[in-house]
Amino acid sequence: MKQTPFSEPPSEAISPDSSSRSLNSPRRTIRVGRTLRTLAVALASSAALGASALACDGAGSRAPAFVVSVLVESDPGSPVTGATVSSRGAALATTGDEGRVRLELGGSEGELVSLNVNCPDGYHAPAEPITFSLLRLTGGASAPEYRARCAPTSRSVVVAVRAEHGPDLPVTYMGREVARTDGSGAAHVLLDLKPGTSFRLTLDTSESDALRPRSPSETFSVPDRNGIQVFEREFQVSRKKNRVRRRKKRPAGPRRL
Repeated sequence: MKQTPFSEPPSEAISPDSSSRSLNSPRRTIRVGRTLRTLAVALASSAALGASALACDGAGSRAPAFVVSVLVESDPGSPVTGATVSSRGAALATTGDEGRVRLELGGSEGELVSLNVNCPDGYHAPAEPITFSLLRLTGGASAPEYRARCAPTSRSVVVAVRAEHGPDLPVTYMGREVARTDGSGAAHVLLDLKPGTSFRLTLDTSESDALRPRSPSETFSVPDRNGIQVFEREFQVSRKKNRVRRRKKRPAGPRRL
């Protein structure tokens, strides 16, 4: 069998000029231009997404607020309704029936914050603001609570009167009858007065001449809290001695007719 000798196909010689023409051909230029434009669009999109994320972090989703609670009371356990909590002249919240408000404050950790409490009518506002530093809570800790006091402008003073042997006696305040003792000598007086002042009560015995001492009085101080005070007196009853008229003895013996 006759074999045909193997021969390689003729290879094309690539000259430098032909290579240059291939790279600079219009088709290759179009492909490169499209690739560059696609890359530019991708980079621009990535930059836009990054800028959008930064904008959201900086403005859209602000850092978590600092949560605090403020409790306003007149006395321990007596909440004040209608007290306004403000900062830098701007009202933030008003207390309800529980006397408490929950605030979400912005700022930097460690920043010093001052809150003012404006009390409703009938109360004195605190002399000093509530001042504290903003602290970030960790580990599920509860929000810190700060207390403020709205002191009442007046206090209800109850005086229990006990007048032994003194039934039906007028109890007077500034010359005016404010109560009267019952058959056992007991009475109660209720006055609304300014804290820190004093007042005087009198048991008027002008209608009972037999009682001693005569119209006793007592002075009381108005405390900075509601309470009960006692006005107690024991009277002595002086009884008039009945005078026995003695008849003159008639002379014994004969009478002159």
